[in-house]
Amino acid sequence: MVHCVAFGCNKKSDSGNKGFFLFPSDHVYREKWIKAVKSCREIDGKLTSFQPSKTSRLCIRHFTDDCFIHPPSVMSSLSLSLKLQLVKTAVPTVFPEVTAAKESKRPLQPCSLGPTKRKRISYGAYEKRNRKATVEELIKKQEEENAENVEARLEDEEADCSISSAVYHKSLKFVSRAAQTTERTTETKGFQIRPQVSERGVTARPVMTEAMCGPELAPPPVDKCYQFPEERAENNEEASDDDKDAFDNSIVTDPDWEPDNSDISTDEEGHEELWHDCTEEFPVNPTKERKFIVFESCLQQLLLLCQICGSTSKILKKKVVGTMLTVEAKCELGHFRTWCTQPVINGTPVLNLLTAGAIVFSGGSASKVINMFKFINVSCISRRTFNRIQRIFVIPTIANVWKREQQAILEDCRAREIRVGGDARCCSPGHTAKYGSYTIMDLETGKVLVVELVQSNEVNNSNAMELEGLKRCFTHLENNALTVTHITTDRHLQVRKYLREEKPGVNHWFDGWHLAKNVKKKLCALGKKKGCETVGKWAHSISNHLYFCAASSGGEGDEVQQKWLSILNHIINKHEGHGEKFPKCLHGPIEREWITAGTK
Repeated sequence: MVHCVAFGCNKKSDSGNKGFFLFPSDHVYREKWIKAVKSCREIDGKLTSFQPSKTSRLCIRHFTDDCFIHPPSVMSSLSLSLKLQLVKTAVPTVFPEVTAAKESKRPLQPCSLGPTKRKRISYGAYEKRNRKATVEELIKKQEEENAENVEARLEDEEADCSISSAVYHKSLKFVSRAAQTTERTTETKGFQIRPQVSERGVTARPVMTEAMCGPELAPPPVDKCYQFPEERAENNEEASDDDKDAFDNSIVTDPDWEPDNSDISTDEEGHEELWHDCTEEFPVNPTKERKFIVFESCLQQLLLLCQICGSTSKILKKKVVGTMLTVEAKCELGHFRTWCTQPVINGTPVLNLLTAGAIVFSGGSASKVINMFKFINVSCISRRTFNRIQRIFVIPTIANVWKREQQAILEDCRAREIRVGGDARCCSPGHTAKYGSYTIMDLETGKVLVVELVQSNEVNNSNAMELEGLKRCFTHLENNALTVTHITTDRHLQVRKYLREEKPGVNHWFDGWHLAKNVKKKLCALGKKKGCETVGKWAHSISNHLYFCAASSGGEGDEVQQKWLSILNHIINKHEGHGEKFPKCLHGPIEREWITAGTK
């Protein structure tokens, strides 16, 4: 479908592009076309941006006859159907829909700007830009008004203030949060932002009278008390007025003071052991630092107080990036503050990294963990962020740690001959696996020496991935100067041939688990046939006997063979005469269903 991009034009065609013209490739005339179309895209007194694409077209309705090599009006009067072709200097000048809208003196709405490629209610980007500009303008205006009001209030209070600091101290009344107290004078040289009483454990705040005025005398609007250390006067004498003034003027000179244990009140009911000492330093390692889940309303209570002046703050902006919340606040006196819930390393929130790493290290499902946080409405990273962090940080970190540990393990194995066991594992059972990993482990220490990953398109088929993985493991061990004397694997045919022909100096052993599994599987299948039901009852016992033969023979092949063949005598209730190295069974008298000798 071809349609015209001019505002207000609803012309379109499903049959072809006849009567529609592409924007010229010449830069000069292309800009003239764009300018002509832009001049008619005015909404609310503003010109909207317009940039044509490679397929943008204008229809014939926006050009006059002199723009064509063969004028359309002349061709229609003569009943000719020649090809419509514009001259190189043609510029669109006719926009009847927009002209009619302007003459009717009604504003042009976005919904009347012609057909669009997709149905949408409004121009979201345009509205967002207008909304952002409006919000910024309102915030700026409000800040200017607040600054003017604060300055005017301070000037009025300074002009009207006529009371001295001595009168101020005498006219204060104390109201304790814990208990009511009577008026008293300060008996020590200790000082605080609001005058303290001589009793400890009682935090008091003054009730200001109408005579109190001035910014240096007005307390903050919140109930908060900042207490500073005391200096006892000699002989417990009362401090003079000059000393009190000096103390009042030096309040802001020691902002880094921290209370010691004697300045902290204790709980009379003995619950202080439930609290942690807040004077201890935070751990440097963010992984060892404790984290908490906090409700947003509780955080807002802390952020509504300015840490500089103690006045009420207004939260201007909140930004959530995964698990991190960033808050921008401004108090009544103009102090601006930006606060984050967690540290940031190179632009990445630390808890986002720790969350992605914890999911991988615990072997959990990222979708389930993210959904769990979503159900309790806890802000968490998205699946896309998890994949990005896993790809950029977690997987490379795991690879580096594995290589470092692997080198240490291989270094310990160089001084001795090693006995290893190897097996493969595929991403799916059967012959349709895409990936296969082969692992070799030191049987004496139980530590993995090497792991190799093979993709099915690297070999002939998925069945050949096990042999290729074993070859790569042997190459890695040989490159690190390790000597393998024994290897235990399953009975894979390709592996058996490779070790027999390519590694004749390595003793090849079969894993008893695979062998016992195969024997039990065949006996169970035989027990399902008619007349062989008793064999199925012996399947588990014969499988266990195979384990016994391998574990109790110490690697002696003749003894293993005699023990294994003794099962033929045992199932017919004959327990002696098995061989020289295993003359009789080691069990006591037993009762069970025996198999008759000579039967099927």
